[in-house]
Amino acid sequence: MRRLSGLVAVAVLLAAGGLVHGDVLRGAQALLAPVYDVVSQTSLRNLAIALESYALMEGDLDEVTATELARWGWEPGATTDVTIWVAGEQFRAVVRDVRPGAAAFEVIRTSDAAGIAVHKVDVPAASADTPPEAGVTVFRSGL
Repeated sequence: MRRLSGLVAVAVLLAAGGLVHGDVLRGAQALLAPVYDVVSQTSLRNLAIALESYALMEGDLDEVTATELARWGWEPGATTDVTIWVAGEQFRAVVRDVRPGAAAFEVIRTSDAAGIAVHKVDVPAASADTPPEAGVTVFRSGL
């Protein structure tokens, strides 16, 4: 009987708090954000290596595509939003998991940069109505 009354109490609290199924799901996903962040950082490091390899063999990144990067061993995850800016051999990439609570990370490679360093960046928070979409976008312009 105590278990039943405990379950009823939890249900009442959830209803009174205005939590609906979607909010509960987003809350649970937000708790997993640190796991998403580790995956995003690893993907970003792999992306940077693929970009450097492509630039080494092709001479620049002017014609790089997601398909070409897959040939170099990098593919985005199903829930990953990736934006890449390229100019010659230089690049900047921002990766973030589209699930709630996940952070965004970037790597920048300029002619004077040494090594690959991943940094957390602030990106505008997406509203619940328009979450970011997974996919890869490549811009061919200055960094």
